[in-house]
Amino acid sequence: MELCITEIVDDGYSIDKEVVWLKCRTSSNNMVAFWGELGGPNRNIGSLRHQQLPVYLEISAPKDCIPTPWEKSEFNLSLSVPSNVGIYIDPER
Repeated sequence: MELCITEIVDDGYSIDKEVVWLKCRTSSNNMVAFWGELGGPNRNIGSLRHQQLPVYLEISAPKDCIPTPWEKSEFNLSLSVPSNVGIYIDPER
């Protein structure tokens, strides 16, 4: 699944829940969250933080990124990408 990230909406963390996230807007105006464990490697978040926008990427396992009903209603997410799902950033676009 290819996405074009156009904006980083929120770059945050929760010490209580031990989670970090990067909430982004896509070119189709959908919201996508990349998340992982606080203190974990979180390669997806680290990679995206240093990209010039817009950035095109491929998600390796979109079936593993379906947001829960709570994530959809609470955060308006169309995709919820955990740190164990690989992404490929297209450097040519």
